[in-house]
Amino acid sequence: MLIELVDGGIKEIYTDTLCYAGCETCDYGSQFINEFAVILTGGRIEIELSKMYSYTLSEDYLMRLFLNNIENIKQLTELQFYEWLKKEINASNADEVTIETTLDKGDADNE
Repeated sequence: MLIELVDGGIKEIYTDTLCYAGCETCDYGSQFINEFAVILTGGRIEIELSKMYSYTLSEDYLMRLFLNNIENIKQLTELQFYEWLKKEINASNADEVTIETTLDKGDADNE
């Protein structure tokens, strides 16, 4: 277990990047994509961010995000962690963000 949470924990974090070139001279229309998955004991969180010209996040950013907030993260449930992570990722400067989870969210998205 990487990080223990109140009702479970983070078991693994996987990251990947890919890009598609744009215009040969100016790179307009390029697409730089970050993908990462957080595997929890109760499900998984999948995130994809896309931006033109450069990647939105780096592994360094993710390490700092988790490590600088480690004590707060340990006090969260898996669902609270999902909501916290979603808020942090949505604050990024990505052109497009997709966040999906297999966690049982109950009425959390309806609040």
